[in-house]
Amino acid sequence: MGKRYKESKKASKETLKPSDKKVKEKTKDELLREEEIQKQKEKRQQRKIDEKKAKKQEKENLKKECRKKNIEKKENKRQLKEIEKQKDLEKKELEKKKKQREKQIANAKKEDNKRKKELEKQKKLQEKIKRQEREKRIEQRKRHKEEEDFEYESNTAIKMTLKNNQKRQKEKEQQKINKKRRRIKRIIKAIIVLLIIIAGCIFAFTSPMFNIKSIEVKGNEQVSSNTIESLSGLKEDENIFRFLKVIVKQSIKKEPYIENVEIKRILPGTVQISVEERTKKFSIKNLNNYAIINSQGYILEISQEPRNLPIIDGIITEEEQIEAGNRLEDSDLLKVEVAIKIMDTFKDNDLDKLVTSINLEDDNDCIVTMESEQKTIHLGNKSNLSNKVIYVQAIINETKGAAGDIFVNGDLNNKFKPYFREKIM
Repeated sequence: MGKRYKESKKASKETLKPSDKKVKEKTKDELLREEEIQKQKEKRQQRKIDEKKAKKQEKENLKKECRKKNIEKKENKRQLKEIEKQKDLEKKELEKKKKQREKQIANAKKEDNKRKKELEKQKKLQEKIKRQEREKRIEQRKRHKEEEDFEYESNTAIKMTLKNNQKRQKEKEQQKINKKRRRIKRIIKAIIVLLIIIAGCIFAFTSPMFNIKSIEVKGNEQVSSNTIESLSGLKEDENIFRFLKVIVKQSIKKEPYIENVEIKRILPGTVQISVEERTKKFSIKNLNNYAIINSQGYILEISQEPRNLPIIDGIITEEEQIEAGNRLEDSDLLKVEVAIKIMDTFKDNDLDKLVTSINLEDDNDCIVTMESEQKTIHLGNKSNLSNKVIYVQAIINETKGAAGDIFVNGDLNNKFKPYFREKIM
């Protein structure tokens, strides 16, 4: 700034004349002001330049930092790749080493096997050689003995035959003695076993420890436990082995309600009777009484009431044969099967509890009576029962409170329409 000021003074001295001294005095202040303004401008410019330089420097620094970071990233990536390569190389080397070890182990095993085989071969050869040597020695000895004994054969042959005969006789006598001893031992053993069995049986049949202390009855609903016990004939304080299961089963099966019986002895003093009973299915009119039967046609009991069971009409079995424990005739068994089929179809439609009786006198006209509904149903034959019962159910629902007959005894597949005929009171 001082140099510029001096240069401006020189320029003013050269340009100004002596007559202009007043002008000089006036312009000094202006020059000073201008110089200050210029100084300020220069300062501003310098600031701007410095700011630009600083910004450039910052940008350059940022670029350098970015370059450094990129370089570092690249170096890190390169290092990671190198590390991965080293790891891969190490893995490959380890795998190679493993393979080499496995090969070495396999080779060693092969060598061991070869050595073992060679040793076995050597042993076998040695054994063969030894055997051959032994055989040779034995043959030589035999030859020597034969040569030595050949001279004495004629003299000793007779002696040997005599000795052999004596030995054979002694052996035969000894064998006979041994056979007799064996027979005696067997007889003694059998006698001992029989005595032990007899003693055990005597103890079991006489000891109070094996007396019956309790009789258990299982599976009974219709027949009481007391009746089953009385039928069995078993009593407490009797020996548990003094009865036959077959006889007890036969005596219990005399009760018509009982179908199967199983008896178990639970030592020391319990007898278990497991029973399988027959179930009541139908009733049959017999004079003034009713015969209660099951699904197999066995007569379970004679009762004065039908016991809320469906009554089967049309049974042919003679009155004398209708007794508890007997079975219906074969023709009546077929009727029972038809009744079961009818009841099953009615049960599928929730009508089985309404059935009072089933008349099976005519196979082509099965008649079912429902006293609670005041209706008689004519089913016809036993074919197509499921469809017939569906019509019956529909008619019952439509004609509730009306007494009459329902007819479904025609061929439903041949345009027959079931109908209801009301009774005129």
